[in-house]
Amino acid sequence: MQLSRKPLDLAGYIALAAVGFYCIFQLPFGFAATVPVVSDSYIFGFNNRVAVLSTVGIVAVLTLLRRYLKIADWLVLPLFGEKTASSQPLDRRWLVGFVLASTLATLAVYLFVHDGYFGESGYILKRMDLLLHYGRLPYKDFEFAYGPALLYLPAGFASALAGVGLALRPSYYLFFALTNALCLAALFFVVDQADIAKKHKALIFALVALAALPVFSLAINGWARHLTPYASVIALWVWSGKNSPSVAKLALLGAAASLLNLAISPEVGVAFSAALAFYLVVLSLTVHRRFILNLLVHLVSLPLFLWLISPDYLQSVFNFLGGGYNFPVVPALHILLYLLSFFVLLPNLIGGVLDRSRPDRPLVAGLIVLCLAMLPGALGRCDFWHVTLYGIGVFLLTLLGLAKASEQGRIPRLAFSGYALGYALILALVIRVFDVYPYRYLLANDLYAHAYTLLGPERSLALAGKRPALAAKLHSKFAQIAHAPDFSKLDPYGPMLAPVEVSAPLERYLKATGKFLPEYYPDNQGIYSDAQIARKLQDVESSPYVLVPAQPAVSGDYGRERQAYLSRYFLYPFRLPQVRDSLSLDERLQAYLTAHFHKITEVEGYVLLGRNNTSVT
Repeated sequence: MQLSRKPLDLAGYIALAAVGFYCIFQLPFGFAATVPVVSDSYIFGFNNRVAVLSTVGIVAVLTLLRRYLKIADWLVLPLFGEKTASSQPLDRRWLVGFVLASTLATLAVYLFVHDGYFGESGYILKRMDLLLHYGRLPYKDFEFAYGPALLYLPAGFASALAGVGLALRPSYYLFFALTNALCLAALFFVVDQADIAKKHKALIFALVALAALPVFSLAINGWARHLTPYASVIALWVWSGKNSPSVAKLALLGAAASLLNLAISPEVGVAFSAALAFYLVVLSLTVHRRFILNLLVHLVSLPLFLWLISPDYLQSVFNFLGGGYNFPVVPALHILLYLLSFFVLLPNLIGGVLDRSRPDRPLVAGLIVLCLAMLPGALGRCDFWHVTLYGIGVFLLTLLGLAKASEQGRIPRLAFSGYALGYALILALVIRVFDVYPYRYLLANDLYAHAYTLLGPERSLALAGKRPALAAKLHSKFAQIAHAPDFSKLDPYGPMLAPVEVSAPLERYLKATGKFLPEYYPDNQGIYSDAQIARKLQDVESSPYVLVPAQPAVSGDYGRERQAYLSRYFLYPFRLPQVRDSLSLDERLQAYLTAHFHKITEVEGYVLLGRNNTSVT
């Protein structure tokens, strides 16, 4: 039977969209995971792996139908490293301007906030402290979800600056600013290597930088992880095109790129390693068979690198593959934009690999693998930030492809303009809101602290005027600021464990008096499964004293609370019924403490518990 070569009509598009919508957003509820994990997908009965597999299946169908879909002609992946007359270098003032702006923003945050662990900096800072001052090692002695480079580099940087009197917190902020500058330089490189018009380069660089650049989150574990593999494979291709490398040189460069990506992140390192393997396979098939030796070197060096880092290094990958911390995939705007980009881009990339006239087939093969490897992350913890970061390569390549296609006529120009506008509104603009929204209460407390310090209580209250509600809040906040906590009741006791996050003054007291006991899961981050809860309780079991809040957090209707949370952070009305109870560390911890510990004393809103066979030392 001969298939028609006519483009699909409107009914065909609607049918494809309906099937895709059902497979991604509805079908996963029919295959709910049964292994308990800490995950919203688990309690709402959604299987993210089914959504990922459905997305891959739709890409396969679209690839088979590619020649029958007109929309496929609207995206033309540009060559990287080879420039036509229409392509001019991107003005470096764009890079300098964004580096200056991000550095000034980091300085402003540093000067404004008082909390030493503001944003996501606490995750890295606390583990830097365990490494530098307690001799603990990541993966072995404490949980660390990222690559060793994101811990040892800032820790080494802080140690070097400690010699000139710079404390841990300011050194972290400085390292954060340098990381952003390097990421901006990598983005500038990728965009500038594309064979598109200069004006489009400037627009795409600005849009992606605005969407991906962290400010208030202070996360060095953000876009450095997700942009690096794309920049690495493109840099490898550009360098190879300019230098015609030997097998030995390409092996050395490939090994260095693999080690860099593995050192930054386990899941990203594995993704890049897979991409490099396919890159080398296609390179050996299209350029020269001798490059198959590079593949063999790569396959041998990969397990060696993993062994050198740590046998437990890939644990965070297995945690997320098991469904830990996943969100249900819903048709929120950012997810729809990502899926649209994925379905437009991937069939065209696959078509590029099959096109024997393209000289860059090895590069395209590597990009395909990277986009597919990042898909589980984007459709796992699929809020705005994670879709933006895990999807940074998909969004960037789609923007570049549409920009290249826009040179071909009015309709492609409209497609590029519409997509760029949608990206700007849905991601670049909204991300700026979500960069600050989670920290609004912390920022408000800092504002009160600045008012107390700069204006004084009397003048601040006078400015409140006749607004009693504001005056009452100022009274309460100023009383908290003026209060100097006294932890001397804890002086007679030995080292103690704080299994729940405590206040900064209490943490400082514990560390200054030698009472701080390190644990594997600081602040309970990185706990997703029963086995990890059991590992947490092992640290509690080995501690003679435990310090917990006097008023533990009380949860009401957990399902409704999560619905409200997800509705806010997805800008989408979540109305999913809760079908399972969440795996709860808090309940297990409270039950264990009740059974094996007794109350000794209360101090500043905390309760000191002693093991039932423990006496005062």
